[in-house]
Amino acid sequence: MDAEKIGDPGLNRYRVVAQRTVTEHEGAATLTHFALARSVEEAVSKVRQAHEGPGGVYGDQGLYRVVEVAEESPLNEERELEEARRRFVTWVMTAAQAETVEVITGVPHSEMYGTLCDFFTRAVVFPGFGFPFGTEKGDTSLHTSAPSRALSRLLLEHLTHHGLDLRELEAGR
Repeated sequence: MDAEKIGDPGLNRYRVVAQRTVTEHEGAATLTHFALARSVEEAVSKVRQAHEGPGGVYGDQGLYRVVEVAEESPLNEERELEEARRRFVTWVMTAAQAETVEVITGVPHSEMYGTLCDFFTRAVVFPGFGFPFGTEKGDTSLHTSAPSRALSRLLLEHLTHHGLDLRELEAGR
């Protein structure tokens, strides 16, 4: 039996990402292949061998080039998810800040704004922070961050733009 199929402990799983080099090519912008190998170099070699030749993506045509190789492991996956979350939050925050027309001081509906900031902090910006009630038992304080303030402000402006009259309820209602 092939050592790769029986789980050779010397082999690691690698993700090999290739990017299209020919804009006119109708294929996907990126391709992702996986290989069991002992090293990054071996993983790239295996992927190239499997996908070159007539009609292949790495052969004489040079339609794709390898741009990333990463060992697949739970630790790497966690790091990659965190990096992706940070890139997403940065992108959203930048867009939100570009769309807000007023400085974030003197926000109408301050109670609602604080609650929205807490929501965006817990649910979007730091999802492991403890949604909806926090990580500590009895955590009732509101938390905020720059991205959550930008998102909250953008949401309030969006609702106002669409004519939704926001009113804070009196205490006890």
